[in-house]
Amino acid sequence: GCQTENPEEALAALARAEEAASSLGMRPDVWKAMLATSQACERLGERELARAKRRAAREVVEDIAAGFTDQELKDASRDATLPLLTSD
Repeated sequence: GCQTENPEEALAALARAEEAASSLGMRPDVWKAMLATSQACERLGERELARAKRRAAREVVEDIAAGFTDQELKDASRDATLPLLTSD
């Protein structure tokens, strides 16, 4: 993994990862990058930005789940991911 002592550098790398995943249509990687950004922001004391990133990640997860026609798959998708994004 990427390790850095510079918080701004880490956040910039996460922003690039989110942007790349988004441009490639890799929505699971988009919400994962958003979650990682949220966690980094929490460590830096940026609570509002952390909450905003978690909310945005939840929206991506909900959008992914909405694409499933099978209710069991929708529920499984949400159940597997939403608990990771509920630390507000």
